[in-house]
This record gives sequence, structure tokens and C-alpha cells, in this order.
Amino acid sequence: SGIGNQVTEQGVEERVLQSFNLATMSGIFPGTRTQVYQRAQVVRADDAMAARGWIQVHWYEEPRRCTVYLATPGTDATATEPLLQLTVPTLENFVPQLGSALQRVGWQLVTCGTCHFWQPAHANATAAHVTEGRCGWTAESQPIPLQLCSQSPLALRCPHWNPTTAREEQSFFPSVPAPAAGKPTTAPLRRSGESAAVRRTQWQRFTGFLRRTGRAIARTPDAHKRAAIDWESLLEERSGVGAGTEPCFVCQGRIANLGALTVATPEDDKQTFSLWRCRSCYTLYLNNWIDRWERLDNLETEESYYRIAPAEALRLLTLIYQEQGGEHPNRRHERTALRQQFLDFLVSRVPLSHQVRQGR
Repeated sequence: SGIGNQVTEQGVEERVLQSFNLATMSGIFPGTRTQVYQRAQVVRADDAMAARGWIQVHWYEEPRRCTVYLATPGTDATATEPLLQLTVPTLENFVPQLGSALQRVGWQLVTCGTCHFWQPAHANATAAHVTEGRCGWTAESQPIPLQLCSQSPLALRCPHWNPTTAREEQSFFPSVPAPAAGKPTTAPLRRSGESAAVRRTQWQRFTGFLRRTGRAIARTPDAHKRAAIDWESLLEERSGVGAGTEPCFVCQGRIANLGALTVATPEDDKQTFSLWRCRSCYTLYLNNWIDRWERLDNLETEESYYRIAPAEALRLLTLIYQEQGGEHPNRRHERTALRQQFLDFLVSRVPLSHQVRQGR
């Protein structure tokens, strides 16, 4: 650090300690804090068929407020002037406040929180600064586990998004009561790295045996047995303990892998379908990865991401759990029927992103 001079109001020169010495380029630079923000989709209120845009919701504390910027299409850059500001937004009613403010400037919010199937759960905040909710859309007979149906109101919309009407909104966003005593928020999923055998006690190894038994039952053709599976105890993140996973499409959280299935393409390339869940806003994604490294000299890979609903995630996870060791490519040629089920699921779906890469 360096020593500098500072003149006080009384004209007395004082020596002050500087954290960084520009003369010698040495010392400690305090750095800057990363701005906390979340992306959300919007559409022009007067033209619902127009291309959707993006906004960034920037959060500030003391006083609690948020500033909304309109994002430049195709980039993370935002307009220099804010689109709107909300002063001291209440936690439980933030989404309708934001939606009403956007309506006044000609935009409609397109997120889980404005969907007919989304319901607020309680006033506890998620890592995304908003109240937690549940997705009620389903095409399955079996119940959806809490870890899957939980969705932030600012989570990315899925293909089943259905906007609420003005009449519905009056009762759809009530003041959310505090959770009952002893009622926790959605607990983080276990991470596979934390349950390594070398770190587990005898009791943990025993409960792990019970989970493996449950997976074996899930692979049986008996639908009644599959419905009895305790999914909340089976689900875990496969991405490891650290946060070194892929970023979420809408928030600053990280997405973690819940399961994967490796199959063979007609050209005998490795194709992997995997499910991902954001640790912050709980948005669920399906990833389609094709590896052409072994066949082509240009080391080509192709990757697509899709937004899926919680009920769809449960359906696909059931297919993955039916195949023992499905993430390994050794028996990929035996999974043609499973591959076709995933391809049928993706028919007419528009990917969030699609990339073809060549080289390392």
C-alpha cells in the first residue's frame, strides 16, 4: 500500500493510507461487487404475436428497490436508461407489481408467475429474491415431487404457459401467509459428491441401499410400483459439490444435472439426453448433446437446450431411471426405443439455444 497526502477542511495536511499505490502498481485493489440481477421475458402488450424481448431486473438494498432495464436482443447489454423502477417492492406481491408497472409502459411479463398454472407457496424468498411457487400443470397420474414442481415466479416460461386473466389475477396473487411452523422451504437437492462412499456413515450407506432398491423398483414395468417410488429421496444432483456447472438462462444461478441417458445415433455417434435444474430459480431444462468427435476429423459437437415443465421432467426422469447405467455409452446401441421416445418428445419444440461447434 502507499502513503498519500490529504488536506482537511481546516487546511491541515494529513497522511492517509492508500489501499493501492498507482506509482508502483502495487497493493490491494478492493474490487467491485457483481450486480445482482435476473432476466425475464416480456412481449409487447399491444402485439402478443411479436417477438419476445428480455428485461434485466436489478436488485438493490437499503432501501430495498429494483430497477428494470430493457435488454438488447441477442446480447447481455442493456439500455443506458432504466425502463422503470419499483421502490420497496413487497416480497409476496412483487410479481403483480412488476407486471402492472410493465403494462403501464407497454410490455407484458411472460414468466411462470404470470401463468394460470403457477400458484404461490409461501412468503419465504428463493435465492432469486422472490417468493417460491408451484407449477400445477401436469399430464401425469403420479404426484410431482416438491423439488421438481417448485418454480420461481420469474422462472422462464415453458411451452404450456397460459396467461392469467385480469379477473384471475385478483385472487391469483393473494398476500401469501407465512409458512406453518416447522414447514421448511424447498430444500436443496443432495449432491452426488457429498454422498461418496468414503464420506458416509453406516446409516448413510444403509439409506443409500434403500434408494438403490427404490431405483430398481422404478425400473419394473408395474406402473403401480413406479407410482409408489419416493422421488424426493431419489433425486440428487450429479454435477458435483462445487458450483462449477453451466449458468442458468434467466438468472445468475447455476444449473445442476439430475440425470442422463446416452444413446446411439444412426451414424453411431454418442447422443446424450440430460435433465438440468437451476439451483436459484428452479427452472428445468432438457439438454440434447451429440458427440461426433470419434467419426469426424473436425471434432464436431452439437448441443441444444429446451425449457420443460416439472411434470415433463418427471416423465423423462422416469425413462432415465428405467435404464440401469443409462449415462454410460457401453450399451447405447440397445436403447433405440428410449432414444425414439426422447425424439418424439422434442417434436415441434423450439430450443432455447442450438450450437454446432468444431475443434476443441
